[in-house]
Amino acid sequence: MDYIPPVNGNELDPNRPYINANPGAGIQGSIIPAEAIEHTQREIINAITAAGLEPDPENLNQLAEAIQALAGSEKRIGEPFVLWDHLAGMTLPDNSGSEKYIKLTAGQTGVGQYNEGLLGSESVSGTAPLVQATSTILVGPLAGQTVRLINTERSFLRPDTTSGVLTMDCFQGHLHPMKTLNTSPGGSVNSPYYPTTGGSESTTGMNPIPVSDGTNGTPRVGNETRPKAVSATAYLRIV
Repeated sequence: MDYIPPVNGNELDPNRPYINANPGAGIQGSIIPAEAIEHTQREIINAITAAGLEPDPENLNQLAEAIQALAGSEKRIGEPFVLWDHLAGMTLPDNSGSEKYIKLTAGQTGVGQYNEGLLGSESVSGTAPLVQATSTILVGPLAGQTVRLINTERSFLRPDTTSGVLTMDCFQGHLHPMKTLNTSPGGSVNSPYYPTTGGSESTTGMNPIPVSDGTNGTPRVGNETRPKAVSATAYLRIV
């Protein structure tokens, strides 16, 4: 936006001021161009909507609220982030002002809970580690859109060319070579196990439990394949 001077006055001065008329002194008042009114209103409206607010003709404090929201937040609408909210003295995102945040956890939409009035149509299905949890945003510019409750799912955020796509866990395809064993009275056979008898194949010595390779310690097993991690709680700004 740029300064729009009055139509009349010193046309050589792009910063000429607006003045009131004084008929007694023969001074003509400034003629206000339409752009001076329209551009100012549009600039204010753009600031209000950029802050995630809905223009309200009855609210004359919206520009101040927009400036406060835009200047006071480091998070953009639609930006997920994590916090260590188990730490004593940490501060949760404040929903008492114009900004609104949701906790990406199921079961938080009841009275007095963090997501009250912000999320609805919650769905949780499956069992760990394949839990799927979603909910619908109820307010703001993202209203009506579905978000994944990644705290409940225990899902990682992974950069990709398309945002919001769920990929289930998997293990990279691979092969286990068969060990060739000599048997008697003759020949050889490919076997995935070590027989405990010398003359023929046997599954007696087969052990389905992962064992140490003698170098890297005892294998850690669980119901999912995962890297070492430290848990944190994910939130999302929606207004």
